[in-house]
Amino acid sequence: MFGIGNLFIRVGGFFLTGESAGWYDAGDTAHFLFQAAFAGTAATIVSGAVAERVRFISFILFSIVLSGVIYPVVGHWAWGGDWLLQLGFIDFAGSTGVHSVGGLR
Repeated sequence: MFGIGNLFIRVGGFFLTGESAGWYDAGDTAHFLFQAAFAGTAATIVSGAVAERVRFISFILFSIVLSGVIYPVVGHWAWGGDWLLQLGFIDFAGSTGVHSVGGLR
């Protein structure tokens, strides 16, 4: 979500590896855990909508794609300081980003 890249997608720094050669401070670790909780929240929003309507393995695979691909891209757009921020988008607490990712899928 916050690695190197362009306005629309960033790569690198997966699971606290990369840019700093694996040495991160407590703030980076806390930020990673904070965003991991938000990604999990987006997946649980979907779980309420599809409960007993899809197979469990389908939901697991969807959750992996949502948490590993979709959420980081949208999170980068919202909090990575790029094009949505330039348009005036402000989401301090994360509710817009998290609920839109979970609700629109």
